[in-house]
Order: sequence, then C-alpha cells, then structure tokens
Amino acid sequence: SHCSRASGCLRSAMSENFKVVFLRHGESVWNVANIFTGWADVDLSPAGDLEAIAAGKCLKEKGFKFDVVFTSVLKRSIRTAWTACMHSDNYSMPIINSWRLNERHYGALQGLNKAETAAKHGDDQVKIWRRSYDIPPPEIDPADARHPSNDPMYKHVPVSALPGAESLALTVDRVLPFWFDNIAPVIMAGRSVMVAAHGNSLRALCKFLEGMSEAEVLELNIPTAVPLVYELDSKLRFVKKYYLMDEEEVKAKMAAVANQGKAAAPSAGPSMESLWPAYEAKMQAEGLNSAAIAAFKYNFGVLVSGQSTMIPESAIGPVESLPELDSLDVTPDPSLLASTVILKLNGGLGTGMGLDKAKSLLEVSDGNTFLDLIAKQIESMKASNSTDLKFMLMNSFSTSQDTLEALSKYPDLGTGDDLEFVQNKAPKVTKSDLTPATWPANPGHEWCPPGHGDLYPAMLGSGTLEKLLGAGFKYMFVSNSDNLGATMDLKLLTYFVSMKAPFMMEVAIRTDADKKGGHLAKDNKSGGLLLREVAQCPDEDEKAFQDVSKYKYFNTNNLWVDLVALKAIFEANNGSIPLPVMTNEKTVDPRDKKSTKVLQLETAMGAAIGCFEGATAVVIPRSRFAPVK
Repeated sequence: SHCSRASGCLRSAMSENFKVVFLRHGESVWNVANIFTGWADVDLSPAGDLEAIAAGKCLKEKGFKFDVVFTSVLKRSIRTAWTACMHSDNYSMPIINSWRLNERHYGALQGLNKAETAAKHGDDQVKIWRRSYDIPPPEIDPADARHPSNDPMYKHVPVSALPGAESLALTVDRVLPFWFDNIAPVIMAGRSVMVAAHGNSLRALCKFLEGMSEAEVLELNIPTAVPLVYELDSKLRFVKKYYLMDEEEVKAKMAAVANQGKAAAPSAGPSMESLWPAYEAKMQAEGLNSAAIAAFKYNFGVLVSGQSTMIPESAIGPVESLPELDSLDVTPDPSLLASTVILKLNGGLGTGMGLDKAKSLLEVSDGNTFLDLIAKQIESMKASNSTDLKFMLMNSFSTSQDTLEALSKYPDLGTGDDLEFVQNKAPKVTKSDLTPATWPANPGHEWCPPGHGDLYPAMLGSGTLEKLLGAGFKYMFVSNSDNLGATMDLKLLTYFVSMKAPFMMEVAIRTDADKKGGHLAKDNKSGGLLLREVAQCPDEDEKAFQDVSKYKYFNTNNLWVDLVALKAIFEANNGSIPLPVMTNEKTVDPRDKKSTKVLQLETAMGAAIGCFEGATAVVIPRSRFAPVK
C-alpha cells in the first residue's frame, strides 16, 4: 500500500486534537497538457480518476469517516471528493460546494501552456505570476468569455466579488471567510471534516493554519490526490501535519507540481505552440471534423510533451481471476436487443494477403466473404429472435466504397449513414523535427489510420453517437470484421447490462501463440484494469510481458460499451477520450524504406478499459475468437 501508518480517528482521546483532511483534486486533463487552468471547469484525466480512487482507499484503510465534506464548484474537485468518499465508504454526509474554495483565477494566463509561457516570458516572470504572494497575472476583461461574471454558475455571486485575475493574497482573502464562517465552526463542533479543493485554495488554508510567511507559502507544493492531515488543538491552532502516503512518493509528486511552470529544456525540441498550427491547418484543409482534430491534438500533445508512453512492469500486476462466460448464471433477455447496436471494425486492407480491397472481402468458404457471412449471421439472429437488429460498420477511407458495394445485396442491413461511418485519418509526423510529413509524389502517403482507438472520436465526429442515443440505443457490441466467432451473444449482453458496468472486455486465456500480443493487467495504483500492448512494454520487461502464466488474459477486441457512459467521458474531457498513445515508426512511403522516417500516432480501442471507472472483463472460450491472419 502507498499509505503511511497514520491513525484514522478524527480526534485523539489522549491529545484532544482535532483532525481535518485536505485533499487536492486528482490530475486534470489540463494538468496533463500543462495548461493554466484556474476557474476553467475541466474534468479529471483517467490518471486523476485513479488517483482519487487510491486516495479513497487510503482513507478507508486508515479508518477516516467524515460528517461533512467541503469542496469547490469545479468538477475536478467535486469528482475527486465524490470518488474519494465512495472508495472510503463515506456515503451519508453532506457535500457542501462553494466558489470560495475554487482554484486561484489565473486571468489572461488561463488556457495557456505553462512551459511555453515560461519560455516566452522567462521562468522568473511566470513564477511571479503563478506564486508571488501579491502580484496577480494580467487580468481578463469582464467581456471575456473566461470571466466568471459570464458563467451562469456564478449568477448568485455579486459581480464585484468575481475576479478577473488573482494573486495568492487575493485568493487567501477569498478563501478565509469561508474557513471562519463554515469550516471552522463544524470542526469546533466535533464533526469530522474533509476539504477537497485546489492547489492554491488549499495553500491559502495551509498558510493561515501554520502561520507561514509569504516566502514560505510560495515554496509549498501540494501533490494531487494525497490526503493531507492537519491536527489542530482545541482552539484550532496548528499542532502537526502529515500526508497519508510514503514520504518518497510525496516528494516526487511535490517535485512534479513545482516543475509544471518551468520552461522545457532547450533539448526538448520544438513546442506544441509552434508545431500545432501547421497540423490544424492541414487537417482543416482535408475537411476533418472537430472530434478528429481534437483526438489528434491530444495524441500529438502527448508526443511533444515527452511523456513516456510505456507501461513498465513496476506499474502493474497480474489479474488473478475473472468471471467465465460458461459459468455465468444469467437468463438471456431478448428485449435488450432493441437497444443494442452491433458494430464491426472494417478498416483493414488485405494487402498482406494479396488483396487491394478490404480484408473482409476475402473469400472464406463456398464463395462467401467475411462480409457475406456477417450479413447472414445478422439475418439468422433476426429470424431466431423475431426482432430487428441494428448493425453498423466502421470503415476506413480505403474500404468504404468497396464495402458498401459488396453489401448492397443485403438492403435489410441498412444503407449509407445508417450502415457505416468512416474512421478518421491522421497526419504522419516527421520523426526528425515533429513537423507534418510531406510526400508530393503521393500526398495520400502523408496520412495514416490512427488505430482502432479512433472508433470513439469517429463515432462522435460523424454524429453516429448522438444519432444512436437519439434513437434509443444504449449498448454497443463491437468486434473485428475478420472475427467470425464474435457473434451477438444474448447471455453476454444480459450479463453486461445486469452488471451496470460502463465497459466490458471479452478476454481469452493466453497461450504461447499469444505471448507477443497485448495482455490485460491490474494497475498497481488504482486496482483497476488496463491493457498493455507490446508497443507500451519497455525492452527490459519483454520477458515478463510474454509470461503467459503471469499475464493470463489477452484482449479479443470483442468489447461491450455503454453509450451513455461513452458520451459522458467525451463531455468530461472537452470532446476527446484520453486513450494511451502509442508511436509506430514507419517510412512515409511504406514501400520505400529510404523515404522520410515518420511516426504514426495510434490508440487501441481496448485501452478504453482504463478510462471507464468500473470497467470489467469476462473470460470467453476461444470459439468467440476466430480471426484470420
């Protein structure tokens, strides 16, 4: 456990000290991008969700029970409070929200990248803006959309009280009245309290409680989602404080917070600010939708930031056991078919098998292609259940025309937009300088498929997700078109719905033949499930990656998704889904190994198992995994 050995009782019988727990929100999507957030209402990143879960488990282990929880009105703080409470078995207390616990307002810096701002104005100037006690950053005009007076959330707050920018001194002035009027009386009444808030609003409280000088508070770095316990005497004077986490881990997190506002080292290469406009212009000129552009921008931002895309052995553990399809005790419910869409991924070409069309147009048996057999499987299920079935394909720009022509003889499957949406394409990245790759001899080679993780942004950007939800569809079963074993299974559908899980992966037992493929693992920090692909495995961990006795389950790419939960993830992440990014080294012309070296940024749709809290998996027989390679 990451928890240190601290007692969980909120007041010690011997010392009569009060205890109050401070909890900074987990990592947000703008923390990942190193952006000044302030009052911008962004959500937690997947890692931030896991941090909040770990904080809750830590509080539970130490026996903390709360009578009242205070938090801000910003969702990253609220979600942290909710998540930590749920995972520490704290359910019945009131959660009180106040704008006075909001993060410091960063004025005109809000929405800007911290490192790029430091590179432009200098580390010292940005540190003054970020951390000086009484010098606020440049203020935003009341007419600016970012000004809180233009946000309906603050319509009950006097306009004169709403900031256009704040120094830490102004933040202290805003926060302390709430401490005196609301938090302190509850603590004095003997009630146990947690305050889940933000780096600067908590820094304001710490400064007051400890009597810190202005210089001391500037150097105080509060790590994300680590419970911080303050012990106070009978008059709420400071006695001591401690984190409920191992000391070395706290130091590492503090260092990460301190480094956020520093310019990147010169060797870090070109910045997102200088590179992105060329990509944005190129994608817009190609007619790509905003969801496709947002997805690539997230992936490209991960590349430029220098973040490791690896999942080392030290971060994960094996999944010991999972429920098995053959042992599930559920009664199939055919009525669920009316709210379920069956989706096949059909973006791959059969070039490796001598076919310059969609792989699914290969003949399998008796003159039937994959697509023929899929169509006949759907027709058979419709007949056997006496119900209509919604079927769709995600094609690529290379497979759409051939596929629609081949399926025109099955009009009952659907046509046009009712039958397909098309996978996005992404620019290839020049490996040497990270600029958009160019290849005038064949401009088509400048683009690549972004991996099947593009399923989600392609559904959003094409309008398919909204269309399905509007038509009453709640669940999606998705699989590869070359896997004829992946048929609609009513028992699995009923089990998925009964579990109320947002996401379920069908996994099979790994054998030596599967050891080079991705495997399911447990995240050591959160205890949740994640998918590790071979491209995410450091070289030194290859032996463990291929140990099929340790990592027993592999992803079949048969996935079940709650469409309402999928929409919620997009809404929480400003229109993107933050899947782990993989880099694939190629040449711009795949047939010319001497052509420019490029990076293709890809995501895997199964990796979404790490994005949905409460995602699960089920073991299936190999009969449901029968792809042709």
